[in-house]
Amino acid sequence: MPLHEGLEGGLVHFPALEGGQESDDGTVEHGCLLRRTAWKKELRTLDLPAALGKSARTALLAVSLAFSIPVAAFAGALGPQDLALYRQAFKAADNERYDEAQQLASQAQDRLPAKVIRWMVLATPGGGGFADIAAFIRENPDWPNQAQLRRQAEKAMPIGLDPTEVLEWFRQFPPLSNDGFLMHADTLIGTGSAERATPLIRSRWVESNFTADEEVNFLVRYRSYLRPQDHKARIDRLLWERQEAPVRRMLPFFDDAYDTLIEARIALDTDNGNADAAVARVAPSLRNDPGLLFDRARWRRRKGDDAGALEIITQAPAEMGRPQSWWSERHLLARRAIERGDYNLAYRLVKAHGQKDGSGLAEAEFLAGFLALRFLDQPSEAFNHFNKLYRSVTAPISKARGAYWCGRAAEALGQTAQATEWYAKAAPYGTTFYGQLSARHLAGGKVTLPSPPVVSNAASTAFDRREVVRVTRLLAEIEGGDDERVTAFLRRISLDSKEPADYTLAARLASEVGRRDLSVAAAKDAAQNDVFLVEAGYPMIDARPSAPELALVHGIIRQESTFNTRIVSSAGARGLMQLMPATAQTVAGKLGLKHTNARLTSDPGYNVTLGSAYLSELIDRFNGSYVMAIAGYNAGPGRVRQWIQTYGDPRTEAIDVVDWIELIPIYETRNYVQRVMEAVIVYRARLGAGELNLDRDLRR
Repeated sequence: MPLHEGLEGGLVHFPALEGGQESDDGTVEHGCLLRRTAWKKELRTLDLPAALGKSARTALLAVSLAFSIPVAAFAGALGPQDLALYRQAFKAADNERYDEAQQLASQAQDRLPAKVIRWMVLATPGGGGFADIAAFIRENPDWPNQAQLRRQAEKAMPIGLDPTEVLEWFRQFPPLSNDGFLMHADTLIGTGSAERATPLIRSRWVESNFTADEEVNFLVRYRSYLRPQDHKARIDRLLWERQEAPVRRMLPFFDDAYDTLIEARIALDTDNGNADAAVARVAPSLRNDPGLLFDRARWRRRKGDDAGALEIITQAPAEMGRPQSWWSERHLLARRAIERGDYNLAYRLVKAHGQKDGSGLAEAEFLAGFLALRFLDQPSEAFNHFNKLYRSVTAPISKARGAYWCGRAAEALGQTAQATEWYAKAAPYGTTFYGQLSARHLAGGKVTLPSPPVVSNAASTAFDRREVVRVTRLLAEIEGGDDERVTAFLRRISLDSKEPADYTLAARLASEVGRRDLSVAAAKDAAQNDVFLVEAGYPMIDARPSAPELALVHGIIRQESTFNTRIVSSAGARGLMQLMPATAQTVAGKLGLKHTNARLTSDPGYNVTLGSAYLSELIDRFNGSYVMAIAGYNAGPGRVRQWIQTYGDPRTEAIDVVDWIELIPIYETRNYVQRVMEAVIVYRARLGAGELNLDRDLRR
């Protein structure tokens, strides 16, 4: 069923789907979200009921349409003449009139914005010679867009460049482009270092993608350096990645027997009607190829033959080829087994996950532990899984998750003291869902938010003197904080941060230039390094709807748009609460407000009014349940009702709400509910309004 059908009021937002499986048509398949990789943010038009719920009818118009947006306060960093010149110069540069832009910039007194224009020019094809671009890269390693500059430098390398200079450049900056690779490899071979070039050539052939012309050129130059196993490794990668055109270009490299394997994998992937016959033709010696087995299992699952897929997956070879791909199939089938109540099968599938590290290992160990503890009465096994999760992750959200569930498993084992120790490990992560839950298990039961880092005057002064910081402020003055160059500099400054003060100042700079979304991004960068910036990471708005709770509205906004008032998704959803134009028009009509699409991004208070109206309706619809309303905001209330049928009603005492959240089959929605719920607690603390009791909120 297409995702936009059957969601009943689906304000559906899938900005960062990290779990679930990709389908060929981007659909929801048996409870797991499947989507095309190209989708970045998807929202669906909601259909409000004929009348808004009581909360929406009585309270939403109280939102103030006067909405304060932070603006940069620069105290006239540029004089009026320079400001006018640079505004003209950047306008010319944005329209690719670079000569005009540089001529205008040359008339200004302050030379730093002129350097930005030069940076822009050097990053464009033909914008400078190799020496100029190389000098800029070496002199400005902390400027953004380094990869593009390096690609242009590689393209600009003259044929007769001194080989010593070429090799020294690529020693410092390994090639990124095809042009750069060819220059590097040819220079190595030409200077008698073919033994150094050979492994690079083989690796490039196996791991890189080429156009048809680039492929021919590569083979003309380097075919003699390539071995049969290199061709097999390349085509195997291309088959796993489902790149049919380059796969077919490689068929002449293989004998008839191997061609049968290739044709079978193509047939399974494309489902061209000949899959069974193609598989039957595969040479017997190749029928246990890991890629072929995976494609057969996936093909069966896509055809609705779960039993057939399980037959292959449960007998998969130890050498799986692509463990992450196998895990994705296992995970999807395990979630289907959970829906059917077959927890033993789900556990067997998940336990044999084959993951060594990364998000796959973390998710697999969590789900194995969760099944063992909550459905199979195996707390000892569960503890081992949760402990492995805890030891394999570094992110605060994941550390808190692992520690909390270690505590739950220890409790089930009757190990009260050990459980308390685990909850104490999770509780300091007070901005996370499981950190907040863990705090309730400790004496006092209070959620404690981390204190902000101390920033010395010396650190602040040094930060302000950095050229990239000065550039950011000047660009915001010239072009406004929404300028893409401001975004590039702010992100680079944040990502280059190493000390707590660096992150704090990076977030503060983002707020200063009116980019609360990038302040949140900087706070998230900091959190990955155990630096917690509550004020920067949880901005506040001036709109004050009387319903729903202001902390909840903030939590939704933070998850939807990170407070970017002008953001427009690829699907056309707009503004703080990511409203589709048709949806907004419907809600505005029910509230008696005039509507224009432009207001969704130009008038943040208006956007909040409409989004809050829908959120209030969901809360009313689910009898006050925050968990269900939040899930409905993300995945649509129709799906929430399906999950009630499958997993029970979390509003009843019979259902553990935390279990219910973790059973949601769509990763994005599981994550969304937890991130919004944890944000509600943080915002209550910031607003000084309401009890910091996540347990109680889960039971609403």
